[in-house]
Amino acid sequence: MRLEHIVAGTFLSAAAAVLVVAQAAAAETPRTRLGPLGERPRGGGRVTLNLKSPTARIGLTGDDRILSLDSAGGLYIVDRDTGRDVWKHIHKGPVRIVLERGGAPESSPIYRVQVASLASQEEAEALKARLETQTGEVALVTRNPDRKAWRVRVGQRASREEIKQVEDKLRDLGYNEIWVVPEGGPAGRESKLRLVDQDYNDMLTSSKALLVLPAAEGRPLKLADQPYRGVFEVLLTRQRELQAVNILNVEDYLRGVVPKELGPTLYPELEALKAQAVAARTYLEANRGQFDEDGYDICDSARCQVYGGLSAEHPLSDFAVEQTDGTIATFEGRPINALYTATCGGHTEDLKNVFKEMEGPYLKGVDCYADEAGLVAARRTLKGAWGGSPVTLPGGERIDEAVSMLEALGVLTPSETTPQFLAGFPTSAETGGWTTRTLKAAGKRVPAGFDPAREPRDVAALADYLIGAFEWSERIGLLIDPRDLPAFLGASPLEA
Repeated sequence: MRLEHIVAGTFLSAAAAVLVVAQAAAAETPRTRLGPLGERPRGGGRVTLNLKSPTARIGLTGDDRILSLDSAGGLYIVDRDTGRDVWKHIHKGPVRIVLERGGAPESSPIYRVQVASLASQEEAEALKARLETQTGEVALVTRNPDRKAWRVRVGQRASREEIKQVEDKLRDLGYNEIWVVPEGGPAGRESKLRLVDQDYNDMLTSSKALLVLPAAEGRPLKLADQPYRGVFEVLLTRQRELQAVNILNVEDYLRGVVPKELGPTLYPELEALKAQAVAARTYLEANRGQFDEDGYDICDSARCQVYGGLSAEHPLSDFAVEQTDGTIATFEGRPINALYTATCGGHTEDLKNVFKEMEGPYLKGVDCYADEAGLVAARRTLKGAWGGSPVTLPGGERIDEAVSMLEALGVLTPSETTPQFLAGFPTSAETGGWTTRTLKAAGKRVPAGFDPAREPRDVAALADYLIGAFEWSERIGLLIDPRDLPAFLGASPLEA
């Protein structure tokens, strides 16, 4: 045997022995448990999460400046990257994480012209290069996570008036489907996170990402009093805002999605719930990493698919998730983009007619009015034209047809269909009478405990009144995300 072979063999044997010793030492490294869902090397080190695979990272909607965290058994809050305690080893009682923005407010926005939104990054980069040559302006390619598309924007000016020069130049070049968009200016100095306990003691930390774990088995984490399975990350986004991320097993995540998208008590059909579970699971896999730049996979609102955490779970939808464990819908070996909606207006639309940059022959328009039979049974035929005076809303819209329908159904009496009567503010007795007669026409009774004579004094109160009268609470919960309610129901008073 040649000498170099003997030396090489000896070296490799020694290296293998060192590796075995190192592995044994690593295996024997004392570790500290961080509750049931995590552990770290004693003295600090990257945390290992004890979560069943596969997992998902869900961006939770909440206050972007203050997050309120709690768990009945206590909390561990550690630096995500080092695993070290940020403040106390264990926090008993609620903890608020407060964002302290550094420096001056953001500067004024800058203006660009958007030219296109393309499905391919390569196409977007090619268009960018062409536009820079044609216009002499700087062009940018940015990712639009909502549409899984790449936006191409041109120019950079301090005002709308100045960017018009770039807009006109693009139109002269034949780019007609363009528009001006403002973008936020550069941020100020570094922001930091402050932890505040229930006794108002506080600690300012330099950590940019926190990991929050429950200290006790069966005691879930809470964000703003809403319980969630798994663990939280608290991040600082690129926009200098707080972002809570729920990390948990995919099937556990779906248990909080399916009942929010298809109510198991409103629609107690197991096969339909199983189909919803497959669609929701597929949507996650097709869109996983959609918000990577912000630190999570997908969001928890109707912008993605609604996720309500532990409090949304229901035994029937849990069973549907269990029965479809791991099942997704695919096309040509890849997860489909399983878009779905809670309402459809009677017929859905082909995908290509809504999202031009998305392809997929599997999403075709279909009839979808499940309540058609019930509507046919309650349908009334009106003969002849409206014979009364025109009835208009303050904006000029005529509602003669609606008024005549209400009269035909017996909801309004003939004396109540005149423009003069309808221009007045209704009394509580009139509102109660209309509601009672509408329920009767629909084959329903006044719900137990509901007072028809209650007087709604603003838009929000009227909405609450109607939801109670027609027992729409669960249906509304499916169709409208509570976080969107302030946009729909401002507290403006009803006009007389």
